[in-house]
Amino acid sequence: KASIIGKEFIENFLKSTKLDANKIVTLNIRDQKFDPKRNSNKKELLKFAEYLNKKKYLPLILPDTNEMWEVDEQFQKFKISKEISCSVSLRIALYERVLLNIFVPGGITTLAYLNENVNFIFFKAGFIEGSVVHTKDQWLVEGNFPFSNKKQILAYKDDTFDNLKDEFENFLKLTDGKN
Repeated sequence: KASIIGKEFIENFLKSTKLDANKIVTLNIRDQKFDPKRNSNKKELLKFAEYLNKKKYLPLILPDTNEMWEVDEQFQKFKISKEISCSVSLRIALYERVLLNIFVPGGITTLAYLNENVNFIFFKAGFIEGSVVHTKDQWLVEGNFPFSNKKQILAYKDDTFDNLKDEFENFLKLTDGKN
């Protein structure tokens, strides 16, 4: 769970940037040389960020810390937070505060799926053909995690624009668009 100081920092961040937390959807980018099959599809995420903007939601880009300088050009018209990307404490506080968090498999997903206060959709859940980590032997869950709530969704599909959009719309129906 988020620390008091983490929550204070995120409230100050939201206030200073004039962002409405109930409209924010974090797009957590994975861009690693190790096991690239699990990486985010940045081209499709960009389309999804544009869709969110049109629907009056606020995509907040959290780049992979190993490649954080690479997202500037591609996602330049969106809010990018490198500072939050570099802090576990700030990530947790942000994840708890916003409407929704979008992930693909990576270490930071643990901050979400082990926290009952975080709404998320985790794409590429399950076995990934060609992955070093997400092998048939390593992924034993079917459906959502047994400890997850209805706002914590494992999406056993790629992070294409259509899948991102469909899962987001289903999330909004499920939650009435409320955090």
